[in-house]
Amino acid sequence: MAAVEALHGAAVLQSRLCAENGSPTWAAIIDALDARLDDPGDPAVRLLLQDEQDPIASAVLLRFLGAVHRILLDGQAHELGRFMPTIGGSVDPQRAAVAFFPFVAHHEKSLQQQMQVPVQTNEVGRSGILSAGLRWISAQVDLPITLLEAGASAGLNLHLDQYRVHMGDQVWGSGASLVVLKDNLKSGRLQGSEFTILDRAGCDLAPIDASRAEGQLRLRSFIWPEDTDRMSRLDSALAMFSPVNIEACPASTWVRTQFDTSRSGTITVVMHSVVMPYLSAAEKQDFEDAIAQAGAAATDHAPIAWLRLEPSEEWGEVTLEVDVWPGGRHEVLATCTPHGAQINWLR
Repeated sequence: MAAVEALHGAAVLQSRLCAENGSPTWAAIIDALDARLDDPGDPAVRLLLQDEQDPIASAVLLRFLGAVHRILLDGQAHELGRFMPTIGGSVDPQRAAVAFFPFVAHHEKSLQQQMQVPVQTNEVGRSGILSAGLRWISAQVDLPITLLEAGASAGLNLHLDQYRVHMGDQVWGSGASLVVLKDNLKSGRLQGSEFTILDRAGCDLAPIDASRAEGQLRLRSFIWPEDTDRMSRLDSALAMFSPVNIEACPASTWVRTQFDTSRSGTITVVMHSVVMPYLSAAEKQDFEDAIAQAGAAATDHAPIAWLRLEPSEEWGEVTLEVDVWPGGRHEVLATCTPHGAQINWLR
């Protein structure tokens, strides 16, 4: 009973988030799943009940739906694909929900394996607001940036300086970039200055190799089926991708390693986006302690900044915050949607 109740709570939350952020198809399928949770013999319910991770913290429903999407994107023909625009279909959430269950029954064994793949969207759309955050930091500290990303996935957002950003009446980034991020500013006017990234690196518990077809498929599978714009943006980022060093390592351990040596003449920026919900309370505290310890040791010649784009506990909105050391200045810079749109710039 406890497992069913936990899955129900996860379904209510995830359905709302999908509906609010542009995926009525996933919302309809999750609602249909929720209505079947009392039937342990249903293949889809059986897969969910077999998963032993916390359903919210591990995003089990997004892992499940991502596994379904991955199999379809990999060329498995099925009626369900007719209702997935990312596969050339058209939007029809209710018919997709009906077709979903025969698909699951047919692919149950494969789905059980594929569901173990953690959710990694590596959403390139967040690079617009993140680079705006780096511009704000650059206006405060006139030094080149060493960029360290925790939970970097494939490292696509570590290349944010190579993307073209249109934010209100301001434009920055490469004019020749295949990735153009625009029409995302809802209110406010940005203040900042150009920045230079001297070095970049990241960590992730399960890094994705974006240079390989398998890694690219994983990234595509977590795009929601209606969002052809996000899929196109991801494909553009993959087309111009160059490898970056991403270590398979917990965030707190990696951050401490990175600060073993002081970097004079550069501001070291620790950056992450929508990572905290996937950490346990202990892991989150350990990571925050590691940042605070590094900040306490910062100097004017080797300053540190902590830039993060993270959701509230209710996931109602995502907030861009920054701390800068020495001094420990804290600012709330902006809010936006989880995918980096509808930006309200506050500073």
